[in-house]
Amino acid sequence: MTEQKIKAIVQKHSTKLFIFGMIGISLLDLLFSFLFEHGISPLMTFIFSFSLAVYVFQKVLTELLSTE
Repeated sequence: MTEQKIKAIVQKHSTKLFIFGMIGISLLDLLFSFLFEHGISPLMTFIFSFSLAVYVFQKVLTELLSTE
């Protein structure tokens, strides 16, 4: 497998989730600011971002290992 194919697989799986993550965190921040009069905590932002990163890593590894 070439480096270009690996980059294409990583970009394919990460682009949609990064956009989803940015929109999701923004919407959660707006929701929390309306409901609780303060934004989302940095810990919740970290947990949400870390879980998305692990999901992307899992998807990339699954596709890389299945193609070999």
